[in-house]
Amino acid sequence: MSDLCICGSGKERSQCHVEGSTSSHPLTLRYAIDERIPETFLLLAEHQLALLEQVIVRVKIDREDRDRRMAQVCLVFYASKLYRVMKAALVLLRFNQTIEANVIRRQHMDFWIALQYYRKHPDQAVLFMASQPLVQRDSAEEIARFDPGEAAKPNRRAQYAELLRQCTHAYENFPGLRRPKGKSANSGKPIMLDWSAQSSKAMLDDLVRDWIREEVKKNGEVIGDEEFEVKWKRASASIYFFSIDYASQEMHGTAIALNPTLEYMNSFQFQPIATTFEHPNAVLNSYVGMTFGAIALLAESNGVDVSERLGDLQKAFAAHRVMLDLDE
Repeated sequence: MSDLCICGSGKERSQCHVEGSTSSHPLTLRYAIDERIPETFLLLAEHQLALLEQVIVRVKIDREDRDRRMAQVCLVFYASKLYRVMKAALVLLRFNQTIEANVIRRQHMDFWIALQYYRKHPDQAVLFMASQPLVQRDSAEEIARFDPGEAAKPNRRAQYAELLRQCTHAYENFPGLRRPKGKSANSGKPIMLDWSAQSSKAMLDDLVRDWIREEVKKNGEVIGDEEFEVKWKRASASIYFFSIDYASQEMHGTAIALNPTLEYMNSFQFQPIATTFEHPNAVLNSYVGMTFGAIALLAESNGVDVSERLGDLQKAFAAHRVMLDLDE
């Protein structure tokens, strides 16, 4: 078997990359650029990402009002996570990795939902931040069960004691972090449960109810409670499926693009032969649309004025949507 050079030239290493040789073939990464995405569309997304970063760093955290400060930090936290996912997605899309870009779109959507939800419910944002010592305590206890010897070391015991102190402080200062379980609330010794964040689906349901209610009012519709419930539940389920569940199928189960990307071989074995399943502009379009919402929300809720720049980017984005036939 020949010893091929790692540079991918197809030559044997002795004839290509020789250590210390000045005539060696340059070692470079070879990724195919996805030329279906107009460079101007990618640049628009990068400018948008830069604007989101500017808004994040310009948020002035309130030093006087504790609850407002914690709610602000919660929103900045999720906006930063959304920023990181989109940055990774732009790299994947540029280098023709549409499937993976679409898979991590689930995370982008999760963070976008949380950003919208905690903006609507600042009290829950406060509890999210206040609950962090509890989350760390639970993780420490789980790790200790895996490795009791490590947990017994003096430094680990001291760290755990500090976590317990922080938890006690959190319970004392944020009564909402504990609630009685079910019917035990009526007993003399209620079973107390820690606060936990809502699931993405529950958050989305809460948001969609309001969106559908506003839509019904705007359209002058008159519908009963039962019809309204069917309407918003169907809308929420649809959004969740196409933005989150669909991507999860690729991550955990059936490949999204089974037919075009997998080639069945003998004995029902398959061989991956592609990394993209649809035009990448549709995926990028989704990222850009949600990120515009994140920028507007974070800027408005923190008094950061980027309206002129945001408006310019939105106009440019709208022009690209028409050019690329992305409007539904």
